[in-house]
Amino acid sequence: MLTPVTLKTFKYFWDQGWSKELLLNLFVQRVKLPNGKTVKWSLRNKANEDFEKALEVFESDSCDLETRQKTHEIAPPMTVEQLSQQDLVEIQKAGLTLARSKENNNQIYYQLKSKEEEYFLNCGDDKVYQVTDVAQMKSDEVRPDDNNLYILHLRSPEGILVSAW
Repeated sequence: MLTPVTLKTFKYFWDQGWSKELLLNLFVQRVKLPNGKTVKWSLRNKANEDFEKALEVFESDSCDLETRQKTHEIAPPMTVEQLSQQDLVEIQKAGLTLARSKENNNQIYYQLKSKEEEYFLNCGDDKVYQVTDVAQMKSDEVRPDDNNLYILHLRSPEGILVSAW
């Protein structure tokens, strides 16, 4: 199976000033809208009208794709005695952080955390939509704000080349 490009890659080209219409047509294979409807990209003009209409919100000049950092706690808090030098090296290699979390009975505890980027389409006037791709979603994940969630099914690099033909 071919691996789709990431939202990070999509955002890179977005931030470079590439045409939003071009990026959406190249990178996005289909999109699940906040109302639950899924719209697919198509070579046929009539079928593609639904796709283009569904993504008009992305093409608005007032909208910008933003990232926000979110941290997750991993494992229970640990003491210094529970951590070896090798553990610290592995934590760094994995892109995780270790932060001082609490003090209890004169014992200092540290919390292992991971960082994750979330993507939002900010259109001003309190119109903010969360954007994710299938690769970032976990099947059992429940999102509290699904009424503002666009799920993009991004193409693989090979799929982008084929769609451009």
